[in-house]
Amino acid sequence: MVAATSDSEEDNKEDSYGTKQVIGKPDAVSAGVSTEAWGPEKTPSGIRWIKVDFATPVHATTIRIRQTRGLGGVIKIELLEHGGNAHMI
Repeated sequence: MVAATSDSEEDNKEDSYGTKQVIGKPDAVSAGVSTEAWGPEKTPSGIRWIKVDFATPVHATTIRIRQTRGLGGVIKIELLEHGGNAHMI
């Protein structure tokens, strides 16, 4: 199972702009506002986060993030071990 959650229950929906949009191959193909991309329900204030869980642990060699709007918005990526230890990359 693969799941994604964010810091806002409003964002944890299954439709347009929902957290499920971060799972799998990118659907949004162009820059700008896209319902196929995750986006906060309300205008964000401060730092927001999104967490993606994978059923099977793997040795990750690449993480690819595609931003369609608000380029430069990613400020930190952490990998979490099964036991909860975080590693900033």
